[in-house]
Amino acid sequence: MKKILEVVFFLLVALSLNQIAYPDEKPVSSQSGPGGSYKISAGDTLSIQVYEEQDLSGEFEVKEDGTITYPLLGAVKVARLNKSDVENEITRLLAQDYIVNPYVHVSVKTYHQRNVLVLGCVQKPGSYPFPQDKDVTLLEAISLAGGFTGYASIGGTRIVRAGADGKKISMDPKIDNIINGRQKDVTLKPDDLVYIPERLF
Repeated sequence: MKKILEVVFFLLVALSLNQIAYPDEKPVSSQSGPGGSYKISAGDTLSIQVYEEQDLSGEFEVKEDGTITYPLLGAVKVARLNKSDVENEITRLLAQDYIVNPYVHVSVKTYHQRNVLVLGCVQKPGSYPFPQDKDVTLLEAISLAGGFTGYASIGGTRIVRAGADGKKISMDPKIDNIINGRQKDVTLKPDDLVYIPERLF
């Protein structure tokens, strides 16, 4: 027991000396773990920290046009980027005219609630939230709604999505092929509507 305590003490001393020897070493940014590939969307709040630049650090809400208003830089497009992409973009912009070798760390402080609406011949029609750290596919959304009813026209499944101009786009996902593995599952977007019609007898 005494020997174990001596080893632990030695390790603590070594770590302390290492921090004293390198007091100005920059922290390491990590994008691993849940949410590392999460695509930022309107309504999210980002925490942006710039090493030794207090005036450039803070929390920034992503506006409907997909931008944040950032000191010195103005509007910066961040929607559909992951955290690493935003770090790289802000680093690049700051390094152009303002800071030599800036170190930027980005994290998502709060997530905008993302939903998919599943209606028609499913067990539990309704609106379902996306998980915050991953996308949702068509089959996953139908599963969230309890699966098809016995009256469902599975081949008639449709996805209705708002286009860039605000107009509705209707898509036929060929769900029979997806179920049978002949076609890749469709990745949904926030506010998509999935509709499963009733089978005609």
